[in-house]
Amino acid sequence: MKLTRSKLRRLIKEEVSRLVEMQVGLGLPHEFSNEELYQHVMNWMSNNPGPIDYLSKEQDDAEALLKILNNRIKKLGVYHPDHYSFDHDSYETTYTPGKTEEQKEYDRELQGKLKMARYALARHIGDYRYTGLSRARKDFYRK
Repeated sequence: MKLTRSKLRRLIKEEVSRLVEMQVGLGLPHEFSNEELYQHVMNWMSNNPGPIDYLSKEQDDAEALLKILNNRIKKLGVYHPDHYSFDHDSYETTYTPGKTEEQKEYDRELQGKLKMARYALARHIGDYRYTGLSRARKDFYRK
């Protein structure tokens, strides 16, 4: 299959519209913070008491929320150092600062809250279990 620019743009546009529709269908605004996501997940669980029926709309919503939570948790764990980039068209250099230690600590706390919400939502569904690297191993690989 030959991938042209127009096909690529169309695919990206379709994917973005699908994601926006998923967020709106779940009751989330187009742009939301991690704190708002945490509150929304907790409210969703209190409004939809278990057990959740298999292949129901509630299970689809819960799985979509799990996907969003997973993506946000991964995004909070990535730290980029200070970065300089050069634009060859305008011959300008832009500086992007990295995160400070306070910002990293806040991200770790928020990541912990989102992991707790993910685990609670997974238990609420009933058939998900999360295991992974320990905190010490993650910190080792991050450095």
